[in-house]
Amino acid sequence: KHFNQSSENTEADNKANFERRFNWLMNDIQKNDDKRADNIQRELQRTKPVLAALLGVKYKNSLWEQLDAKGRYQNTIAAFSTLFLAESLVKPVVMELEDGHWFDDNSKAFLKEFIVQVKDLPIFILVTSRYNDEGQKTYLFPNKALEKADVQPVEIDLNTLRTKGMKAFAQNRLEGKIHDDLKDLLKRTTNGNPFYLEQMLEYFIESNR
Repeated sequence: KHFNQSSENTEADNKANFERRFNWLMNDIQKNDDKRADNIQRELQRTKPVLAALLGVKYKNSLWEQLDAKGRYQNTIAAFSTLFLAESLVKPVVMELEDGHWFDDNSKAFLKEFIVQVKDLPIFILVTSRYNDEGQKTYLFPNKALEKADVQPVEIDLNTLRTKGMKAFAQNRLEGKIHDDLKDLLKRTTNGNPFYLEQMLEYFIESNR
């Protein structure tokens, strides 16, 4: 969506949309007086063929076609990092990373490289994740990387909800008061787990439609 790509478009339309959005971004960066703007703009231009290839936009004799597997991996990380940095020079960026417990090693490697580059830039990263099977928390960013980036994380722990919290959450989702029997059922079947509670309420909502 960011580059207005769609399977319903022709290849030419997708390429034109990519070029248009990319050029807008480059022009916006040129107007920025941040000391990092020039370097970010040059790197964005260099990795343009990588972004294009990942979107299915083809250019003849592009950088992407010349890279081996390792080079493509490294330049993919560089391209995405530079894109987010460039966007943050234009306006604040919010990155919402859902289900952090499912992230693979490649995704974590990207985030480790990326986080050290965001210092003093208006980038907010929101991560949601569940406890793993051993009951431990899942973290996407190593402490050393956070320290190097001088980033102070804020953590909200929704381990389990108490009965009062479960009732309030259920009444909010169901848009009305709930009977004590339903409250006891939710408590017994979900054990206060916010994820299971939400899933069960979604089931009730869908069943009544």
